[in-house]
Amino acid sequence: MIENTVNGMLHKYPIKSAVWYPHLKFMPSLLLFRISAIFWEDYFKKLHLGVRKFLNKESNKTMEAARSKDSV
Repeated sequence: MIENTVNGMLHKYPIKSAVWYPHLKFMPSLLLFRISAIFWEDYFKKLHLGVRKFLNKESNKTMEAARSKDSV
């Protein structure tokens, strides 16, 4: 399901400066969202990595530090 994919991406590509990561829960009645979920994974991955790089000014070198912080 898309909910698991989005939550997995948040934890796979964490932002070092983030305090914590919630587990997102989506409304099950959003039919159009479910249909669009076919294309969502690639879009969300690129969006999240872009946020890390351009908005948070974090390079890929900080990925391991961010992952260790995410497991706290």
